[in-house]
Formats: sequence, structure tokens, C-alpha cells
Amino acid sequence: MGVAVLIALLCGLLCGFVNGLILTKFTELAPMIVTLGTMTLYRGMAEIILGSQSTSGLHNCEWFYNLYYAKLGPVPYIFLAFAVLAVGFGFVLHRTTFGRRLYAIGANRVAARYAGVEVQRIRLISYSLIGLICGISAVFYGAWMGTIRSDIATGYELEAISMVVLGGISTAGGKGNFPGTVISIFTVGLLRYGLGLANVNTQTILMIIGGILILMVMLPNILDASGTKRAKLPHVKTAH
Repeated sequence: MGVAVLIALLCGLLCGFVNGLILTKFTELAPMIVTLGTMTLYRGMAEIILGSQSTSGLHNCEWFYNLYYAKLGPVPYIFLAFAVLAVGFGFVLHRTTFGRRLYAIGANRVAARYAGVEVQRIRLISYSLIGLICGISAVFYGAWMGTIRSDIATGYELEAISMVVLGGISTAGGKGNFPGTVISIFTVGLLRYGLGLANVNTQTILMIIGGILILMVMLPNILDASGTKRAKLPHVKTAH
């Protein structure tokens, strides 16, 4: 099982590296389109490998089962792992040169390059790290479910995008609220859990999350348009 976990992490790292390699070699491509395309490619590869079968019996390995279900006192290991990763990446983004350069690249890639930032190298590292995090998430997901299918996480990309947008991260790049993102992760998770308890089917839950995503993407434009309209209104002077 240890070898399987290592392979999963390396596969995640490799997939992220391939994404980064494509986007650093073909800089005019839109990252969202490229990553959606490679996601479909990777899912197709998983379908070829597994077919319609599922790999079960993962909970027969005690330490793998404990990755998700074991606790340190009252605190589950999975929460500790999330907290360590969240604090670690929050520190990197807000307190290190690497994080500041990431924000600079997101805000204006050309200006960052003229400022001496190694744009393509940092982008490649970032996409590779994202792939590694996906590999870690897949390991914990397998420890939770005890079984793996090729289509097991279909639809989760929508939830991930909803969480970061709801948390205040700009889809255009360069702006982000990391604490807000952490809060939004719990908010969307609780929303999904609550709807599940209310026996709302998966398709309806995805529709609700999709609606929230559209609203959050549109909200800044609506607020900007409203502010511009108010600014154009004539100011009426009142006599005292």
C-alpha cells in the first residue's frame, strides 16, 4: 500500500508538471482551458486503466484506513493534515518572496517579467505543487471511501472553483484572500453536507453550487456597474 500511495503522489506531481510545461511553452493559451482539457485527458487515461471496474478493499490496510478515520484525541488526522497544509501555504503566499512573486505574476505577467521575476519557472513550480496537492487529496479520498473508480471525483472541480471564488480569489489573478478561502471551504462543505442530510440529490446540489459560482463571479461586475451609475447621477445641492 505504501508503494501505491507513493505512485499516487508522483502521478499527481507529474500531471501538474505536464500542465505547467504546456502553459510555460505555449504562454498564449488560457490556463483554464488547458487544465480542463488535461483533466479530460487524465480521466480518459484512468478510464482506460480501470474501465468500469472499481478497486475495493483499501480499508483492509489498517494504517491506510487510519489516515482518514483515526484521531489525535478529539481531532481527526484529516483535519490536522488540512490545517498544516493551509497554514503552510498561507505562510508561503503571504510571507515569502515566492508568494509575492506569485501574486505579481497573477496581476500582470508581463510587468512581473520586466521586474526580473522568473515567470515561467515559478509557474511550472506552482502547477507541479498543485498536482502534488491533488495527489495528496486523492490519497485521503481513497482512505475515506475504501474504494476507487475512474469517475469517483467527477464534479469536484466545480466545487473547488466555487470555494476559491467564494473565498475572494479573483479569477483574473493577482488578488486573493487566503483566510476567506479557508472559510469558504468549510461553508461549501457544510452546505453540501446539509443538503445531503435533507435528501437533496447530487444533481440538484451541483446546480445550487453552480448557481452560487455564477453569482459570485457576476457580483463584482454588478457592484462596479452600480457604483459607476451612482457616480454619474447629478448631485443635488440643498439650501441651508
